[in-house]
Amino acid sequence: MTASASPSDPTELIAADPAGSTTESDPSATQPAGRRPKKAPRALSFLPVNLAIISVLFDQWTKFLVTKHLVYQQDVIEIIPDFFRLVHIRNTGAAFGMLSKHTFVLSFVSLFMLILIVIFRREFNEDRLIHRIAFGLLIGGIIGNLIDRFKMSYVVDFLDVYIGRSHWPAFNIADSCICIAVTIYIITSFFTTESAPEKKSASADATSSKASSAQDPSA
Repeated sequence: MTASASPSDPTELIAADPAGSTTESDPSATQPAGRRPKKAPRALSFLPVNLAIISVLFDQWTKFLVTKHLVYQQDVIEIIPDFFRLVHIRNTGAAFGMLSKHTFVLSFVSLFMLILIVIFRREFNEDRLIHRIAFGLLIGGIIGNLIDRFKMSYVVDFLDVYIGRSHWPAFNIADSCICIAVTIYIITSFFTTESAPEKKSASADATSSKASSAQDPSA
């Protein structure tokens, strides 16, 4: 009578099925090398578009209210005495009254810049939430003022900040969106630059760890 091999002997199990033992002992073998990071959620992907639409609608709505209820260069609504008020001004230049009476040139420059930003949106619209917010505000602000320039050959400004007789150039919601977006990009650029070496080092360590774990120790 022949004795059967004991199923409890681990050496015989490994010899019988070396492929199976390798698969179970090395979970990383089932993961493809160079795996791409997960894509951003759909809601986050459409955030810049939604935010741009909201910015344009809010900008155009506030300008409509100003042109309807405030007489041009006459009516003034004091919000914070000696600091902030609502006015009705027609700006033929760029943001905050710069390059006045160059509406035609500014219109096509703005349109050209908008096209470039959309084409190279990946340079602006990173996976970080704060950059997606900035990108949406930037696009919305440019479109908001661009609508005014093509429709009326000027931009309606109505936010007037001043101290005594010193007035900051009047601006609107679209100007505010552009300034907020640019400020966000400038501030975050410093943090991105400082954290770049750390990210590169962490990526190199992860790659080295994955490569070592994929090797067969029994080879």
